[in-house]
Amino acid sequence: IPIGGRLEGGVRDHVRRGLEKGASPEEIRQVALLAITTSGFPTGMAALTWVEDVLKARRKGAKRR
Repeated sequence: IPIGGRLEGGVRDHVRRGLEKGASPEEIRQVALLAITTSGFPTGMAALTWVEDVLKARRKGAKRR
């Protein structure tokens, strides 16, 4: 729903929560890519950008530990 509504904060929050619940980065990317078929290419790609931002920040945080 946040992807379809182009709700950036909601997408980022769901990515973080998905990771906390054990979803893999690949599974989360799959969701953003599947959104293209229902929400359109620009919306799906925007969501994928937000997903990658959160995943990148998480990787950087993990390297510091």
